[in-house]
Amino acid sequence: MGAFISNGSAMNKEGHLEKPGRYIIIGLICGLAGLLFWLIPPLGFPTSLLGLFFAGSAIKSARKKIAIFATILCALGVLLSVANVGIGIYVYTTGKPKVLKEWLDHALAEGEKQRVHTPQRQK
Repeated sequence: MGAFISNGSAMNKEGHLEKPGRYIIIGLICGLAGLLFWLIPPLGFPTSLLGLFFAGSAIKSARKKIAIFATILCALGVLLSVANVGIGIYVYTTGKPKVLKEWLDHALAEGEKQRVHTPQRQK
C-alpha cells in the first residue's frame, strides 16, 4: 500500500485511489455492537462473527491498526457470546449453581428478617 492522502484515502500499487476501508468500518461497528449484544447470544454471536469476517478481510488494507482493533473487538464478542451460551446450558441442565442458590437463599432469609423486625408505620 502506498501513501495516505489528506482525505484518508490511500494509493494502491497501481496508483489508483482506494476509498477508506468500508470493511473496516463495518467490522468496527459490528465489533462494538457485538460487545453490547453478547448478553443476548442470538444477536451478539452473528453480529460479532459478521464483524470478524469484515475486519479480517480488511487487515491487509492501509488502516491495518484499526482493522486489527476491530478484529479483536469482534473476537472478544464471539468469545463472550459463546461463554454466555455455555453458562446458560450449564445452569439449565444442572439447575441453579450451588453458589447462586446459597446467595439467593441468604438474601431471601435476610429480607424476611428485615420485614419481620421492621415496625409498621401508622397512618
